[in-house]
Amino acid sequence: MAKLPPKNRIPIMMSDEELAAVDAWRVANGIATRSDAIRCLCRMGLKLDDPDAAQDARS
Repeated sequence: MAKLPPKNRIPIMMSDEELAAVDAWRVANGIATRSDAIRCLCRMGLKLDDPDAAQDARS
């Protein structure tokens, strides 16, 4: 089954430095697009804020 594209759009503004950091992280981790990188970084940040998810990530 093909992965469906996200259906919600959230416009954000970033400084040049923040965008450069996202782009550098994206390239270093082999992520194709900025959007995918930002989604991945958000998921990672949310896991860090959730003790149960953080425990699962360590297992």
